[in-house]
Amino acid sequence: MSGKTFSADVSFPQTGFVGATFQVVIDGRDPQANAQYQWRSSQPWVSVDNTGAVTFTAMPTPQTRTVTLTATLASSEAVPLVTSFTINRWFINAKAEKMASAAATAWCQSQGNGFAVPEASMMTATTSSTPSLREANGKLWNEWGPMALYRSGWQLDNYWGAKTQGATREMVGLVGGSFYWVPDSSQHLVTCVRSLQ
Repeated sequence: MSGKTFSADVSFPQTGFVGATFQVVIDGRDPQANAQYQWRSSQPWVSVDNTGAVTFTAMPTPQTRTVTLTATLASSEAVPLVTSFTINRWFINAKAEKMASAAATAWCQSQGNGFAVPEASMMTATTSSTPSLREANGKLWNEWGPMALYRSGWQLDNYWGAKTQGATREMVGLVGGSFYWVPDSSQHLVTCVRSLQ
């Protein structure tokens, strides 16, 4: 969990990856109140514990991408609290291995399931080297923040994007969500995306 708070009326999250985690806070203020509830997830690839901490443990299918979380007050007959979200894009990574541009494209294709190197616009809202801002906007960094916080192979470094411009290719820093153009012969980390829509 990265410390950013989103309100319940925004569409968060829309992106996912194994190891993604966030906490639902019942009253929007005090997470300790979560312990009064019994929590349940509608999908087996999403776990939720008695503190309301939600974790993605496996890749969903297009049929299982919508998740409903239910919190039932253990000590009363009150109506359960329900929230739902739908994942549109799923990301994987090549851990700490750096590759040149063409090798990154080939590696993503070799993963099957329609995986490909994502366009930078799928990872960040910015188009400059200025760090981006956290938003619930369906873009990987803006939703989740510094990716290395989640372990599961993510590194404190830069990742290839899909678009090219002459002998350069776009790149995104998944520490601050910054955007760059770099030589396509340089070596950088690799993430791949699959649409679940």
